[in-house]
Amino acid sequence: MRIHTDKLTADDMFDALNLAKQHGLIMHGVAFDPIVAMNSKTHNRAYEIQLGAFEQVGLPANYVNRYGKRQKCRRVRNAANPTLRFSATWHEWGWFIAILYRKDPDARWGDRKRPDYANSGDFHSKTQGKFAGVLVNG
Repeated sequence: MRIHTDKLTADDMFDALNLAKQHGLIMHGVAFDPIVAMNSKTHNRAYEIQLGAFEQVGLPANYVNRYGKRQKCRRVRNAANPTLRFSATWHEWGWFIAILYRKDPDARWGDRKRPDYANSGDFHSKTQGKFAGVLVNG
Protein backbone atom coordinates (compact mmCIF):
# COMPACT_ATOMS: atom_id res chain seq x y z
CA MET A 1 0.00 0.00 0.00
CA ARG A 2 1.12 3.56 -0.57
CA ILE A 3 0.82 6.31 2.02
CA HIS A 4 1.01 9.98 1.02
CA THR A 5 2.02 12.26 3.89
CA ASP A 6 3.27 15.71 4.81
CA LYS A 7 4.49 14.76 8.29
CA LEU A 8 5.57 11.12 8.48
CA THR A 9 9.11 9.84 7.95
CA ALA A 10 10.50 6.36 7.39
CA ASP A 11 11.47 6.36 11.07
CA ASP A 12 7.81 6.94 11.96
CA MET A 13 6.89 3.82 9.95
CA PHE A 14 9.36 1.70 11.93
CA ASP A 15 8.26 3.29 15.22
CA ALA A 16 4.60 2.52 14.46
CA LEU A 17 5.37 -1.11 13.65
CA ASN A 18 7.47 -1.51 16.81
CA LEU A 19 4.84 0.16 19.01
CA ALA A 20 2.12 -2.15 17.69
CA LYS A 21 4.37 -5.15 18.37
CA GLN A 22 5.11 -3.96 21.91
CA HIS A 23 1.36 -3.78 22.60
CA GLY A 24 0.78 -7.24 21.11
CA LEU A 25 -1.29 -5.87 18.21
CA ILE A 26 1.11 -7.14 15.55
CA MET A 27 2.95 -10.43 15.89
CA HIS A 28 6.74 -10.21 16.24
CA GLY A 29 7.47 -12.01 12.95
CA VAL A 30 5.87 -9.24 10.87
CA ALA A 31 8.24 -6.87 9.05
CA PHE A 32 8.39 -4.50 6.08
CA ASP A 33 8.74 -5.97 2.61
CA PRO A 34 9.58 -3.36 1.36
CA ILE A 35 9.34 0.23 2.57
CA VAL A 36 10.35 2.52 -0.27
CA ALA A 37 10.36 6.33 -0.30
CA MET A 38 8.48 7.76 -3.30
CA ASN A 39 7.39 11.10 -4.70
CA SER A 40 3.82 12.31 -4.23
CA LYS A 41 1.86 14.77 -6.36
CA THR A 42 -0.40 15.74 -3.46
CA HIS A 43 1.81 15.53 -0.36
CA ASN A 44 5.45 16.17 0.58
CA ARG A 45 6.35 12.49 0.26
CA ALA A 46 4.99 8.99 -0.14
CA TYR A 47 6.05 5.51 0.94
CA GLU A 48 5.25 2.19 -0.67
CA ILE A 49 4.80 -0.23 2.21
CA GLN A 50 4.19 -3.95 2.41
CA LEU A 51 3.90 -5.89 5.65
CA GLY A 52 4.59 -9.59 5.73
CA ALA A 53 6.12 -12.50 7.61
CA PHE A 54 8.80 -15.06 6.78
CA GLU A 55 6.85 -17.95 8.24
CA GLN A 56 3.23 -19.04 8.06
CA VAL A 57 3.01 -19.18 11.82
CA GLY A 58 -0.30 -19.79 13.47
CA LEU A 59 -2.38 -16.78 14.37
CA PRO A 60 -3.61 -16.18 17.93
CA ALA A 61 -6.19 -18.68 19.17
CA ASN A 62 -9.69 -17.95 17.92
CA TYR A 63 -8.49 -15.29 15.46
CA VAL A 64 -11.39 -14.07 13.33
CA ASN A 65 -10.66 -12.17 10.12
CA ARG A 66 -12.51 -9.04 8.98
CA TYR A 67 -15.24 -11.17 7.41
CA GLY A 68 -15.98 -12.95 10.69
CA LYS A 69 -14.35 -16.21 9.58
CA ARG A 70 -11.97 -18.21 11.76
CA GLN A 71 -8.43 -18.06 10.36
CA LYS A 72 -5.69 -20.34 11.71
CA CYS A 73 -2.63 -19.17 9.75
CA ARG A 74 -1.39 -16.39 7.49
CA ARG A 75 -2.25 -16.34 3.82
CA VAL A 76 0.39 -16.48 1.08
CA ARG A 77 1.08 -13.03 -0.35
CA ASN A 78 0.03 -12.32 -3.90
CA ALA A 79 3.24 -10.54 -4.91
CA ALA A 80 5.98 -11.19 -7.44
CA ASN A 81 9.14 -12.44 -5.69
CA PRO A 82 8.31 -11.29 -2.17
CA THR A 83 11.02 -11.57 0.47
CA LEU A 84 8.34 -12.06 3.11
CA ARG A 85 6.08 -14.74 1.69
CA PHE A 86 3.13 -14.48 4.07
CA SER A 87 0.72 -11.58 4.53
CA ALA A 88 0.09 -9.45 7.56
CA THR A 89 -3.53 -9.75 8.66
CA TRP A 90 -6.16 -7.06 8.09
CA HIS A 91 -6.06 -6.34 11.83
CA GLU A 92 -2.27 -5.98 11.86
CA TRP A 93 -2.50 -3.51 8.97
CA GLY A 94 -5.30 -1.69 10.78
CA TRP A 95 -3.31 -1.17 13.98
CA PHE A 96 -0.28 -0.05 11.99
CA ILE A 97 -2.34 2.47 9.99
CA ALA A 98 -4.16 3.73 13.11
CA ILE A 99 -0.87 4.49 14.86
CA LEU A 100 0.37 6.43 11.83
CA TYR A 101 -2.89 8.40 11.66
CA ARG A 102 -2.26 9.63 15.19
CA LYS A 103 0.82 11.46 13.85
CA ASP A 104 -0.65 12.58 10.52
CA PRO A 105 -4.47 12.54 10.40
CA ASP A 106 -4.38 13.99 6.87
CA ALA A 107 -2.26 11.22 5.34
CA ARG A 108 -3.85 9.36 2.44
CA TRP A 109 -3.53 5.62 1.74
CA GLY A 110 -3.87 4.57 -1.88
CA ASP A 111 -4.21 6.56 -5.08
CA ARG A 112 -5.42 10.11 -5.57
CA LYS A 113 -8.74 9.43 -7.31
CA ARG A 114 -9.85 6.41 -5.30
CA PRO A 115 -7.95 6.29 -2.03
CA ASP A 116 -8.34 3.32 0.27
CA TYR A 117 -8.41 5.83 3.14
CA ALA A 118 -8.56 9.57 2.34
CA ASN A 119 -7.70 10.61 5.93
CA SER A 120 -8.04 9.49 9.54
CA GLY A 121 -11.81 10.08 9.64
CA ASP A 122 -12.33 8.05 6.47
CA PHE A 123 -10.19 5.21 7.86
CA HIS A 124 -12.10 5.03 11.14
CA SER A 125 -15.42 5.26 9.30
CA LYS A 126 -14.54 2.45 6.86
CA THR A 127 -13.21 0.24 9.66
CA GLN A 128 -16.22 1.07 11.90
CA GLY A 129 -13.95 2.46 14.63
CA LYS A 130 -12.27 -0.92 15.17
CA PHE A 131 -8.84 0.72 15.61
CA ALA A 132 -9.82 3.96 17.37
CA GLY A 133 -8.47 5.06 20.71
CA VAL A 134 -6.81 1.90 22.03
CA LEU A 135 -3.21 3.14 22.19
CA VAL A 136 -3.36 6.38 24.16
CA ASN A 137 0.37 6.81 24.72
CA GLY A 138 3.18 5.57 22.58
